[in-house]
Amino acid sequence: NNSKDNFEKLNDKIKWVGIDPRRTPSAERADMLFQLKPRTDAALALGLANLLIQTGQIDTQFIKKNVLGFEEFKKTVAYYMPAKMGEVKRRATISQ
Repeated sequence: NNSKDNFEKLNDKIKWVGIDPRRTPSAERADMLFQLKPRTDAALALGLANLLIQTGQIDTQFIKKNVLGFEEFKKTVAYYMPAKMGEVKRRATISQ
């Protein structure tokens, strides 16, 4: 299967990060695994969203054209600064 071959080639070139509280087969394949504790997954997602917004790693043209409420979302995720993500890290098991 060509898509499987492409996936395997890609898999050799990139680092995989898993985010899963359980050690699933896909989590086992990750180069780094964050095993989050309950109620920290949303904070991690919002922190990552804020980081992407703050570093300009978003498609602003797509957002302007297709997304309603982005400015409100941006204000909401602004609370989740990288410094605050330390709490998520303290409550997670991180394996490399």
